[in-house]
Amino acid sequence: MGEPEIVISELLLIKLDFKINTLHNLGYFGHLESSKKYVNEMFDFINTIPSQTLKFRTKNTLQGSYYCKMKVKNKRTVYYFTYDIKENLYLIRNCFSSHEYEYHKYIK
Repeated sequence: MGEPEIVISELLLIKLDFKINTLHNLGYFGHLESSKKYVNEMFDFINTIPSQTLKFRTKNTLQGSYYCKMKVKNKRTVYYFTYDIKENLYLIRNCFSSHEYEYHKYIK
């Protein structure tokens, strides 16, 4: 087997793109560039998912069979990325913040 292939779902791409403007417009970041940097760190984390040693099972497989968590600097927010694995392919399905209502449906 070669290097794992990572595919990001269209839903997640749209969600992360939307997050850039949302974080800026809600005043979490004073500059749009800071919002972009924050979301780029999420993409950097996505690229580490195949090397994560712990694979947690989701409660509901609708958004993926597994999840891993990304802690951010503010210590109040954790992002959970859901994904599926088929052979050497990692399909990154979605991302939930620990503040989102949907989070409780999928993350244990």
